[in-house]
This record gives sequence, C-alpha cells and structure tokens, in this order.
Amino acid sequence: MIVFWRPVWPIAAVNFLEEQALSGNAEAATVGLMGSEYQITPLGDAVRNYDTPHQRPKHQWWMELRPIARMLAQPGPGFYAEEP
Repeated sequence: MIVFWRPVWPIAAVNFLEEQALSGNAEAATVGLMGSEYQITPLGDAVRNYDTPHQRPKHQWWMELRPIARMLAQPGPGFYAEEP
C-alpha cells in the first residue's frame, strides 16, 4: 500500500482565497515556507523582505551562524609551524 503525503499549503491557500472573496477585500499574497511551516504573506510585505539584486530574502536564519563559520574556517594554532 502506498501512502501519499498530502501537503497542507494548498488547503491554506484556498482558505485564504475564500476569506478574501467573502470579505470583498481583494489582497494579493504569496505562499512560502518559513521555518517548517507554510505561511501566507501579503505581497507588499514579501516585496519589502526581498533583496532584488541578489534574488534572495533579506533575513535568513543562517546569517547568525556566519561568525561561527568564520571562526571554524581558521587554521589551528599548529598549522603554520614548521616541521623538523
């Protein structure tokens, strides 16, 4: 028996569209993955949070790890020692 995982973001997107249609307020939005969850973001917010020249988000979770990566990339204290 094969079990297919049914993604939940299409359901959330359709629910959002239904809410917009029933409220009479037409708002453009994007669906994206934030962490481990799908999130619906208004299009205006998505454009503000996007770095267009580099084609990536302005805030990324791994950017806080850059100092640690820089430290780990340094050679060890004995790296430049001459061998006898």
